[in-house]
Amino acid sequence: MLTTPAGFNTWNGGTGVYRSAAVTDALVLAEAKVGEWLNTPVEPTQFVEEYPWPTQDNKIQLNKVRLITVDSVLALSDNGDCTWSTSSECNTVFDARHSIIRLFDRSCWQCTSQQQIERVRITYTAGFTAVESALGSS
Repeated sequence: MLTTPAGFNTWNGGTGVYRSAAVTDALVLAEAKVGEWLNTPVEPTQFVEEYPWPTQDNKIQLNKVRLITVDSVLALSDNGDCTWSTSSECNTVFDARHSIIRLFDRSCWQCTSQQQIERVRITYTAGFTAVESALGSS
């Protein structure tokens, strides 16, 4: 949470006496609402999504914008799962601001056999970085 109950009081967050728990709940709800409006959380948050494979030009636009990192990519098939290589030639970030990634050719998949990949499960972190959040709260 970016804003604390103490910060709320410092910024003259209202009149009267508020229970600390009520202020905290209100701040959590407000930050979640801002995250909905911006389509990204106000702090770095991890998400997991699945997409059909293959895609056009091997590009995928993730649901949340402001991509910080792609943490893992798992290829899913009926015959078993494959992991995505983390080597530099398999770099996946195409457009971080709009969370568009590109998964390169089949040589980047670490599979036990020539499996037919049907879906990919992508774990990623999106939101405002700690540095960006600190700038906004100063």
